[in-house]
Amino acid sequence: VDDKKESHNDKLRNDILDYIRDNYNNYELSLESLALKFQLSISYVSRFIKGQTGVTFTQYLQDLRMEDVKRQLKETDKSIKDIVVQVGYLDVANFTRKFKKVVGVTPGQYRNLNR
Repeated sequence: VDDKKESHNDKLRNDILDYIRDNYNNYELSLESLALKFQLSISYVSRFIKGQTGVTFTQYLQDLRMEDVKRQLKETDKSIKDIVVQVGYLDVANFTRKFKKVVGVTPGQYRNLNR
């Protein structure tokens, strides 16, 4: 029974985390949409993600988006606004504040430092 439960949890973890990684740039992605997609309760999905990743859904999603923004700032000449919108944020000013808080510099400064 324990093996079957563990196998189910592994599959569920892979399915949920793959889905998040494939859809992190969708502004509509939320705990609610995940719960609907996987036919689970919102609180269960929340606890499950925290248990599997060590961070909350919001933090996990933000980390994926931040990494993509940092990669694109280094590798492309797209405008910061285009990059931010492409990874799933609608409010560029709010994102810029978040980015500076997490990374320590603004997206523009990050791009200049990593060129």
